[in-house]
Amino acid sequence: MSDNLLEEIFIKRSQQKKKTSPLNFKERLFILTLDKIAYYDYDLDKGKKKGLKGTVGIDKIKCVGTVQPEPCAPAERLYPFQIIYDEGPLYIFAKSDEVRKQWLHKLRHVVRFNKDLIQKYHPCFWMDGMWQCCQQEVKQAMGCRMLENKNGGVSKGSRRQSRKPLPPTPEEEKPLRPLPPQPPEQPALSAGMTVVAEYEYTPSTPQDLELRKDEEYIILEMSDSNWWRARDKYG
Repeated sequence: MSDNLLEEIFIKRSQQKKKTSPLNFKERLFILTLDKIAYYDYDLDKGKKKGLKGTVGIDKIKCVGTVQPEPCAPAERLYPFQIIYDEGPLYIFAKSDEVRKQWLHKLRHVVRFNKDLIQKYHPCFWMDGMWQCCQQEVKQAMGCRMLENKNGGVSKGSRRQSRKPLPPTPEEEKPLRPLPPQPPEQPALSAGMTVVAEYEYTPSTPQDLELRKDEEYIILEMSDSNWWRARDKYG
């Protein structure tokens, strides 16, 4: 008993492994351990476990997840979930959403390292020879909806195997060239400042001031960025 992780009475839907198999629903006692999930016939009146009806090895499980209830489902079939393995989906109906979440959480934990976890699943039942979600008529057809991440809550990164990082590209191996130093900020010009002419200028009107390269001039007025009043050392 100490090896049992969870134990609960659920309604199980027949798996219809053959086309002629009937569709029925029966109560079974489900027991989850670290290596398998098993379900048994159960005597409700006597509260006793009877014969083993089936098992699914934990290492065979490819996905676990919820299923959308069938239209007009009775109260006892409102909280279905599925266990997908080699033989197809195993449909189970919990008595409440809380119990369903508890089992899904534990199942996802024990299957998180399985090597054949799938990324797509069918959110609706296989019924009447087709998937009710996508109308595909092949039972082994790939799922039509992506899980939010690997196995509906376990990402690819949770695998045991670690991957070596890729080697750096030639561009990454080259040392980064340092950026050139920024030129010092020039002080803002204002009236009264002394400036040095960078080039010669011959005036075209009597009002213009002749500029001689490398000589100093005093700014008298700055009416705009293009026209200044200034004087040279001669006044």
